[in-house]
Amino acid sequence: MQLRTMAWMRAALSALGMWGAACASDADLSCQGDQDCLDSEICHPDEHECVRRCSTSKECFPARPNCQELSPPSNTTRICKA
Repeated sequence: MQLRTMAWMRAALSALGMWGAACASDADLSCQGDQDCLDSEICHPDEHECVRRCSTSKECFPARPNCQELSPPSNTTRICKA
């Protein structure tokens, strides 16, 4: 019984790992408006991609480490930029 339980656990963990890897590669950040993004994000007007709002660079991710205004002086919303 113990061997069968371990085999099922391995199969379940393998399936979960493959599913997680497939989902991570299909990340789609495209958007048409702010409603398509998370509450902490806005839809970039030129790139049509969800970008994170921020106050300081500490809130940003390594891919976009700089917290800067979207397009000064017309739009002073601060977002994470590369």
